[in-house]
Amino acid sequence: MLAELKGTRLLHGARGFKSADMDVLVEVIYRTAELAQALGDRLESLEINPLRVDGSQIEALDAVITWESTGK
Repeated sequence: MLAELKGTRLLHGARGFKSADMDVLVEVIYRTAELAQALGDRLESLEINPLRVDGSQIEALDAVITWESTGK
């Protein structure tokens, strides 16, 4: 799926950037999915933007997590 992104060339070192360590990137995406699942059914959204990728160093620079209102 990562190969289908419009910016996939950037992950492979275009424009002088270091190539992303794809194994580490996939692990970060997988762990993010695990986090979303662990947060439960009331989770409305989990957004990470931007995700900084520099070789094997990958970090979320900003994130927003929202839950459904409990109505209380």
